Parts: sequence; C-alpha cells; structure tokens
Amino acid sequence: MIFPFALTVAAVASDCLLDVPPDGPFAHRLPPLGAQQFLIVEVDVRDGNVDGARALLDMLDQRGLQGTWVAKPEAPAPEMTLLLAEAAGRGHEVAAAVPATAVPEDPLGRSSELRKGRKALSKAVGAKVRAVATDASGQVPESHLGRAGYRSLLATVGPSTPTARPAQVFEGQPRNGVVLPTGPYAGPCGRSHTLGPFRPPTADRVASALHGSLRSPGARVVRVGLAAADGSIAAPVFGRWIDEVARPAGVQVAAPSAVRRAALSDFHRPSFAPDRTPVDLGGRMVPLSDLQAAAVVLGEATLLPRELPGNLQLTEAFLGFALIVAGQTEGETVRLLALAGPRAGAQSQLTGQVDVDAALLADLARAIVNPLPTEVPAALRVGDQLLDSGELLLALASVVRGERPTTRPIGSPDPNTPGLGWGASTLP
Repeated sequence: MIFPFALTVAAVASDCLLDVPPDGPFAHRLPPLGAQQFLIVEVDVRDGNVDGARALLDMLDQRGLQGTWVAKPEAPAPEMTLLLAEAAGRGHEVAAAVPATAVPEDPLGRSSELRKGRKALSKAVGAKVRAVATDASGQVPESHLGRAGYRSLLATVGPSTPTARPAQVFEGQPRNGVVLPTGPYAGPCGRSHTLGPFRPPTADRVASALHGSLRSPGARVVRVGLAAADGSIAAPVFGRWIDEVARPAGVQVAAPSAVRRAALSDFHRPSFAPDRTPVDLGGRMVPLSDLQAAAVVLGEATLLPRELPGNLQLTEAFLGFALIVAGQTEGETVRLLALAGPRAGAQSQLTGQVDVDAALLADLARAIVNPLPTEVPAALRVGDQLLDSGELLLALASVVRGERPTTRPIGSPDPNTPGLGWGASTLP
C-alpha cells in the first residue's frame, strides 16, 4: 500500500514576518474543531484609539460575535467610555488590565484598591467587570484578584497551553475563579497572542494555535489580541478570516464568562485532577517541506547523519515523521514537542531491506505520539518484526516520501553514548 501524502508546499520562513499586505490569502486551513473549542477576541483599547475600536466593534457586531474589551481599571476617556458602554450593552464583555505590580504580594495585604478599580470601571461602562488581563500569577496574587471580584483571569504569562485551570485561592475562599491561558502559540514569532498588526500571517498563527489545541481534552481556549490603534485595517482582515476559516471549522468566539463556565464544568468531572499542571504545547513548528527533504536524504543514507535538512536533528525528524504518519499535522506544519533521543541502541534483527505493514506502522505512529514518551524507544514491534530506533525512522521516512513502507539496518551517529547522537526535540 502506498501512502499518497501531498507535500508540495512552500517552506515556512524561519523569521517572524507579520507585516504583509492585508488582502493576502490565509495559508492555514482548519479541520472541524468541535463544540469545546473557544476563541476569545481581546480588543486592547488602552491606546485610546476610538476610531479603530469602533471599526472592530462594528465588525464583531455584524457577525454576532462577542469581543472582550481590555481597558485600564480607572475610567477611560469619555468618548472611549461611551463606546465601551455601548459594547457592554450589546453583550460584549469588558476586562480590566491589571499588572502584577498592582497586585499585593503579601497574603495579609489588602485587596481594596483592586476592588475599587474594578467597581470604577464597572460603573463607567454600566456592566459588571469580572474579567482581568494580568501577568500576576501564583496563589497570593490570584487570591487577591479573586477577593477583588475578578472571576476570569486572562493570563499573559504561563505555559503555552489551551487548557484552563482553577485560580488559586486562600483557605476558605470560594473556588469560582478560572485562569484562561493564551493558547498553544509557537514558532518563530514566539508565544504572544497580541502580536500585531493583524494580517494574514497573524491569522495563520491563531489558526495554528487552534489546530494544536485539538490535542487537549475538555474545554480548549485560544485568545487573540487586537489593538484598537490597528482596528481600521485589522477589522476587515479579521472579519474575512472568521468568514473563510474560523466559522467553517466550527470555532466559537466566546466571552471569558462563557469559557469560564465551560471550564468549571470540566473541573467538576470525576476525572479532573485539581492539581494538574497544564501541558505546555508550545513546541517548534516545522514545515512539512523540511520533513519531506529530510526523508529524501534518509532514503539514500548508509549511516544516520547527525543533522538533516531544515536543521533537524534525528529525534526531531523521528517525531515529525510519526506525527505525519499518525495524521497529526497542523496545516502545512507539525508541532514538535519535547522528546529525547534513544537512551541506548538495540540489536538489529534484520539482515537486509524488508517491507513493513503500512496499517500497523500507522497504528504504531499513533501510539507513539498519543501520549508522547520522554524518549525515542530503543525498539518497537511492528507486527512480527522488531525494529530498532533507526529502522523505525527509515520506515516512517519512506511513508513521508510517499513510498511503500520499507526499512533496513542502519547505524546511529554515535552508538556508544546515551542518545546515540540523535540529539533532542526541545520546547523553545
């Protein structure tokens, strides 16, 4: 059986290039994402640009979408206050921007100033403000924010994950707060969800984060930040992306309160572990074209090289190939997570080139990446064949080349050291 795997794609640039013409095409298309995938659209109005904020409000309202308007706790300028009040009246949410420096670090500290700021913003916009965008993290800051009345914590620090977690509290404090992460952003542009200006490459970053979220169970959240100053140009680009990419995939644009309720429902499930640490899905985004080029090199190799095209190490190629064969690509890229090379070599059982069962190899690839081990296995069985790590690598590479799966004995770069010279796949 031959795996027809189309890899005729352009290489993704290694540099972060976002400022391109706004009318360009979107490169990252999405599969169906399911009912538990949420997108929080944050509009930062702290720059005071009312015209840009108006353009974004109109774009969201035309599509019946809720935005989250991030403002300083003290009342904004009158014209912006009127716009925020209008947005709140139409069902949008307003969030206060509170830096860690404004949150007490002492458990015995007072939360009164935080509460005053929240109430002042609530009064100005005519709606209760329960969301806060903050870089404060840890039990003491999160507890003080909860005491001040904030329920949805839009974290700007922490792991690159789509998985929400309960906000930490002091003893006896209600456990009704939720920390909402930014989502699994990764790649050359880093982990920020607020990179601008919003153009097609920025939209592709959001799509990639949504795509990567599929690995996480339960309610999944990705956030995207839009600046009011960029609103006049960003509004048509974002609206076009919603129409062409997000809606066909079933992405739900939701306010923090709705995502918080979905997360709380997850927390109440018997399988939920309250002390679990959200899995960091940042990873390194690698173009499929780089992996195809690496697979071609391995098809002709007599000894495994230390480095492959695209600056890929053998461990990265092994993981990338396994994700491709398992059908876990994200658009035209794969997301490489942390994986160490094989701890030691295994004795080859092969005497020459052999065919490998394609269906069994695909099943094995899915088992390897779900869940991902800490290191490349020294050897695994495919049907009645025991293949060592190098032979598994070659079998996977043959599938990526679009050929019938085959493999053969091959040596590692440094077989006498831990890791065999394969290198490692690491989180950035």
